[in-house]
This record gives sequence, C-alpha cells and structure tokens, in this order.
Amino acid sequence: MKTLLTIFVLLFSSSVVAETYECIQELSRFDRPGEYETHSYIRNGDTFILDDSYDLLVAKDTDEILMLIYINTDLNFIFNTIINKKSREYTETFTSIEDAKINEDTGLVYGKCKII
Repeated sequence: MKTLLTIFVLLFSSSVVAETYECIQELSRFDRPGEYETHSYIRNGDTFILDDSYDLLVAKDTDEILMLIYINTDLNFIFNTIINKKSREYTETFTSIEDAKINEDTGLVYGKCKII
C-alpha cells in the first residue's frame, strides 16, 4: 500500500510542476509585418528547454515573473527571456558585441504567452 501511495504521489507531483509556455510575437518590429514567430518554453526540472534545443537557466521564478537566461561562452553571447505570468507578456533579448555592431536599429521582441 505504501508503494502504491508513493508512486501515486510522485506521478501527481511531477504533473503539477510541469510548466509549458507557448509565446508568440508579431514581426512588424523586424520589418516583417503579418508574420509571426512562436517559441515554446518547457520546464525540465530546474531549467527550461527553449524550442526543444536550448537549456535556459532560471534566474528568477515568482508567482508573477519568470526570468530565463542562456549564456554561450564559446560564441560570446547571452540570450534571456522574461515572462510575466500574470499579464502573459514576454520579451527576449540576444546580446553579443558582433550582433550589436551589425544591428543598430533592431527592435525588441515583445509578445504574448499562453500556459499549456
């Protein structure tokens, strides 16, 4: 009986902690009006997986704000995402010296998320 209860608790608790955000942005800010881009962020323990590709570290996680960061020291860039859990808004930034030199007028990513 204890084993059955333990298995039930483990299965139930893992489904409660599962957290997925699907975020979409309209690309007018990048001279692509009418086009959209979608990203998914899936919780994997203490990290989030971005689009089944990148492991983002959790910098802050409260009832209102989720801040994620990816640092690539080989290519010298930082990528971060901020999701407002209450308003369901999000933003992303990509920072590198080379990218900053080339893209002087690049707009910031802004969009809406839904929790799946």
